[in-house]
Amino acid sequence: MSSGKKPRLVLIGVAILIIAVFAGVVSVYEKRLSVLERSISRLEGKNKKMKILAGNEVASLEKIVTALNKASKNLEYGLPALRSDLLAVKRLALNLDPRLTGVTDSFKLAVLLRDHVYKSVLQKDTGNEYLKGSVYDYYQRAVRDPEVGLICQGLSMTYQIVLEAFGIPSRGASMFSSKNGLDNSHASVEVYVDGRWVISDPTFNLMFESDGKYLGWEVLRARILKGAPYKSTSNGMKVRPNDSLENYFAPLSELVKYLAIQPAMVRTLMKEKHFKVRLIPDGWDGFVIMGGGKRLNIIPNKNEIESKIAEGILR
Repeated sequence: MSSGKKPRLVLIGVAILIIAVFAGVVSVYEKRLSVLERSISRLEGKNKKMKILAGNEVASLEKIVTALNKASKNLEYGLPALRSDLLAVKRLALNLDPRLTGVTDSFKLAVLLRDHVYKSVLQKDTGNEYLKGSVYDYYQRAVRDPEVGLICQGLSMTYQIVLEAFGIPSRGASMFSSKNGLDNSHASVEVYVDGRWVISDPTFNLMFESDGKYLGWEVLRARILKGAPYKSTSNGMKVRPNDSLENYFAPLSELVKYLAIQPAMVRTLMKEKHFKVRLIPDGWDGFVIMGGGKRLNIIPNKNEIESKIAEGILR
């Protein structure tokens, strides 16, 4: 081999070596790149999963917030606040009406509280504009604000509030001459005394009795429809001239055609006694048909104040 060929072969060998080294480096980097790409892919997958999880958490939180907002709309405040408000109602009632102080007999106290509402609340319909807010706000505006006037439904609600504040069980009673509309209707109250439910109506400041016994609305309805005797009494309390349920714009025999008595609970030393809703006559579903065919449910749902009061949270 001539001396001129040796340098050429050396150069070729070096070139081959360089190519081989470069190929090896490229292979290593390709492998590293492949590993990096797989890592990136896994990270992207994890990131996607994290986004999904985060989205689910946000969705769950939104559901919780929505549920809480809904609950707060159904019940403006919780039972501790309601209990506090009822205690404030009792303090104000005792301050406004000294007759209530020291009375321990439940029947006498129920009559005095009825008379207190009858004399303290103006009987006119100013709507619910002035009666928004807490139970205490409702009561104190009703008995002290000269701009506020109530009719049977509002008077019954005010009476039930103050009855509960003094620990006397009560339940609402609604009556209608027809299932179509509220034109001929009335709202009243029953109180639980001496183991029985008896009418105590704050709109007319009266009770009903027969044979020396006070009557509940269901018993009175049966007597009215049968033509059996009964009489009303104000229990010695003064009433306005001609202020009598018998002089109502609709005859009692028509007014009690449909009767809804609200559920209630009574606590004794031994147990709790629950009274279910009563809808009379049998077969009536408790709905009244309003204008445009809208159905009005007469029975309050469990989150309404009437239901909370009927649970007897101070008793």
